[in-house]
Amino acid sequence: MRKYIKEYYRKQKKRKRDNDRYVTEASNKIKAMWHLINRENGKIQEDDNKLGKKIGNNIISNPIDNGEKMNMFFTYTVAEVVQQNINKGNYNNSSQEINH
Repeated sequence: MRKYIKEYYRKQKKRKRDNDRYVTEASNKIKAMWHLINRENGKIQEDDNKLGKKIGNNIISNPIDNGEKMNMFFTYTVAEVVQQNINKGNYNNSSQEINH
């Protein structure tokens, strides 16, 4: 999980650097800034190829396939955690109250 968190933050930093570079190199900085704001708000559609997710050696650009792959990943992860808890004896069949 830490690997994915690090990857997320790495991509966020790259995106910030790219946005900064885009604005500083633009001839009309205000227009460039508004373009970024509108893109973040969803008023501007991004290219379909930017929506792709690299899984292994394949890039999946179909949102349904992305959702299915993510569901498979999280289902597998939960099953793995539950199995580890069963093996360690930390699993209790009775319902447990979660305190906040």
